[in-house]
Amino acid sequence: MKRKLGVILLLLLLGGCGDTGMMDGLGERSHEYVEGSTTTTLATSGTVSSTAPPGVIPVEMVRWFNEGIEGEVVSEPSIVIQTIWLRGRDEGRFIQSSPAEINAALPQIEFPALVPEESGWITSQLVYDAASGTLDVEISAAFGMWSVPPYTDDNGRIAVLRVGQASSAAQGGTGIISSAVEDGITLEWSSGFYRYELFCRRPTVDDLCWQMVESVAPLSAISPGPVEQES
Repeated sequence: MKRKLGVILLLLLLGGCGDTGMMDGLGERSHEYVEGSTTTTLATSGTVSSTAPPGVIPVEMVRWFNEGIEGEVVSEPSIVIQTIWLRGRDEGRFIQSSPAEINAALPQIEFPALVPEESGWITSQLVYDAASGTLDVEISAAFGMWSVPPYTDDNGRIAVLRVGQASSAAQGGTGIISSAVEDGITLEWSSGFYRYELFCRRPTVDDLCWQMVESVAPLSAISPGPVEQES
């Protein structure tokens, strides 16, 4: 993806998707204060350089917290969605799911092929509407990038990607909207059937967040990193 040099300045108030914003269900307060925003055009290159630029690393180098999760199910989307709901509904609407399960539940979903070099772990969840037991339309999946073992220190979550279902008008792709928020930056765009929102926490350099968006590729093409072994 390429950013155009000319950007249009605009003000955008982010209420966040879902009820409580970007960190809903991820153990952290939402961020709603917007300092400013820009927008640019999204263009998919379809390829990612094998040599990562400074500050980012290939996602294959990072451990996926839920890779090989117990009870993993990979089948038709409706079967996967229902099975995972039954498996984790007692723990809330954000349910830990493997990358293979998320790819099965949300065909053609994309994920950054490059992540901040501080990343050591990636968490992945499917997100449900608790009333119906189906995927939430606004937030269907959530991913966290961590510099520390997941859920041991919220300050170690350096980036969050949330994926929802794009409106019919946005399907096929939109421009990227960049918004500076109180504790970092968010980039929002639509591609295919999905709408994406990437939050990068300061002090992650804004340009690294852009590199992540510009590297997105099908999640099905990304090989999860090694599973951490219990000592």
